[in-house]
Amino acid sequence: MGSRYRKQEQHRIDLADGDWLTVRKHLTAGDEREAFSRVIRAGTFHPGEKPEVDPEHLGIAQVVSYLLDWNLTDADDKPIVIRDQSYAFIAAALKNQTPESLREIIDAVQAHDAAMTAERDHEKKTRDGSNAPDRISTSVA
Repeated sequence: MGSRYRKQEQHRIDLADGDWLTVRKHLTAGDEREAFSRVIRAGTFHPGEKPEVDPEHLGIAQVVSYLLDWNLTDADDKPIVIRDQSYAFIAAALKNQTPESLREIIDAVQAHDAAMTAERDHEKKTRDGSNAPDRISTSVA
């Protein structure tokens, strides 16, 4: 049986013009849930109803969840230090970029997320040779 926890690994994503991002290879369940919660507009999640999406955080919440570091600079060519900064700080740094730059970062992180999801799906298939989740025993004895 495999572990339900994963060693935290980092991954580098290269962008245009020699820029790069350092991201988490995989998110934890908590990272993923926090990103989802930031995209849902507060007070709009009710059982049986579709919650409202907050467009201000759409895409950005996922990027912040993955993002650990980068080599990006501001308009004066000074490094923007994001390592160990708050969600609000990193989100503001993302929002202050050109729309094209933000789109490139969101696209790169979403492609990384898709690749990591495919990797996990492949690991599940090769673990037991099937796609089906492990069966849960209901016997007490």
